[in-house]
Amino acid sequence: MLAAFALGAGTTWLAMRGTTATPPGPAIENFISPSVAQVPGFSQFTPPPTAEPPDVSQLAPADAARTLANWNYDRQNWSHAIEHYEAALARGADTPDVRTDLGNCLRFLDQPQKALEYYLEVEKLNDQDLNTELNIGHCYLELEQFEEALKCYFKVEYLFDVDEDSFNPP
Repeated sequence: MLAAFALGAGTTWLAMRGTTATPPGPAIENFISPSVAQVPGFSQFTPPPTAEPPDVSQLAPADAARTLANWNYDRQNWSHAIEHYEAALARGADTPDVRTDLGNCLRFLDQPQKALEYYLEVEKLNDQDLNTELNIGHCYLELEQFEEALKCYFKVEYLFDVDEDSFNPP
């Protein structure tokens, strides 16, 4: 079922990518504010922009960098989050979560090739993680490497008992 969805999404994307003019039709009212709708699928919680960064003066350098990276990530400050995640990696905070979040930031900034490199490193540590496989598949899809994307989506369907309820929690 997931494979059929991925195939349909890929086909629709291929068909629509050459379309430049918006077809005439009724205006669609957007009930979600632009700040929430900025990144598809991202949490609707956005901390207040006036919030001060956390005090990291008492933390080890790696923990301080990761804390500041997470703070920027939560505010969708992708470029700053990337800087801090890279600093965290350089200072020894090399965890799958840091690499995944760094990859996410890169994808949000339309850099799927760089994001893919981080996701593939995470996959080496755990090749049966649902989110990692989906992230890899999405990068391949964005890079128009459809065969590789489908392999990832098929792997997700094979490894995980994926059904409609998997994507619609109660």
